[in-house]
Amino acid sequence: MSSQYFAQNRKVGDGTTTVWDFSFAGATPGSGDGTAAYLEDADVLVSLVDYDAFGLEDRTLITTGVTFGPGPAQITVTPAIADAQDFVIHRDTLVETPVADFTDFASISEQDLDFSFRQGLFVVQELADTTQDTNTFARLALSTAGDAVNTTETFITRVDGLEADVENLLGSGTEDVMIKSENLSGLPNNAAARANIGVKSIAEAETYAQDTADAAVSAHVALSDPHTQYAERTLNLSDLSSATTARTNLGLGSAAVENDTRYNIRTSNLGDVADKSVARENLSVVQRTSTLGAAVLPTGSTAERPAGTAGLFRFNAELSTFEGHNGTGWGGVGGATGAGGNPVFYENDKEVTGDYTVPSTKNAMSTGPITINDGVTVTISDGARWIIL
Repeated sequence: MSSQYFAQNRKVGDGTTTVWDFSFAGATPGSGDGTAAYLEDADVLVSLVDYDAFGLEDRTLITTGVTFGPGPAQITVTPAIADAQDFVIHRDTLVETPVADFTDFASISEQDLDFSFRQGLFVVQELADTTQDTNTFARLALSTAGDAVNTTETFITRVDGLEADVENLLGSGTEDVMIKSENLSGLPNNAAARANIGVKSIAEAETYAQDTADAAVSAHVALSDPHTQYAERTLNLSDLSSATTARTNLGLGSAAVENDTRYNIRTSNLGDVADKSVARENLSVVQRTSTLGAAVLPTGSTAERPAGTAGLFRFNAELSTFEGHNGTGWGGVGGATGAGGNPVFYENDKEVTGDYTVPSTKNAMSTGPITINDGVTVTISDGARWIIL
């Protein structure tokens, strides 16, 4: 194909080079005056080029490992493009919206005008490149048709040679053979003869070749963009180069492709939780033995008491008693305790380790001796009593 393009540089990989120079029509990159040969770094793309059985070009856009630079007219591709692999560095300028928008009576800078005119110039240049590709493909299709015609004519020439061979073997004047000088005019049915040897008439070959070329050109021109580096709307994203990269670009997490067994179904009401014990710990709730059973309270020794707040309730395995926290300290809850379900003993601590006030509406009693630790205050409100037995 012709290398005279405005916004395409065709190259061949060598398996080692990663930094490639490029040059587009329109300006000189790196001039520093706002007139580079592209509007944005992201407009410069790299696509691998392959060819189908008919020599038509098939492009694949490289979506990862491509970075702009290090120079203003250089682009880096990692890993290196394979040896002998055709590829093209091309420009794809924004066409959906203008890069500069002018309003009445507003000042206009040279840079705004440059951007606006360069956008139009670049889009026209890229369209010209696409048109050149289309013309090239059309000429290739017509060349293929011409080859088909030439093949037919070559076969006719070979038949002439065979006729001569037959004449030399059988002589002339027989009813079952044809004479070379007859130039196949002796065939009783030309159409049947062509069908028997699998060839077409010149008119049929020309019609077939023209129809094939017309269909190829029409199909190519009918595309919104005749290159495979673009996704087709009607394919609903099935032609994306990398579905994984697309999900990442859309901000979709792993839940978008995970199996349903990784998640709880809302209508199961947590019946499908994998580890109910861990789930209860995460929810900070207690277990029950059954619907009509009992709650399984947190259990531990005196030393394992958590930092207390009013309303906490637990079972003290060391003292074999239920205990609760009143906001100041832990204390027994319920009646007496004893071995083997024999509730004889009422137990209390021997040391007061935290400040406590007996309210005026309450009385208190303890079995002594009782030690009030240094720095700890026990306050007996007016009207209240504390009896130590």
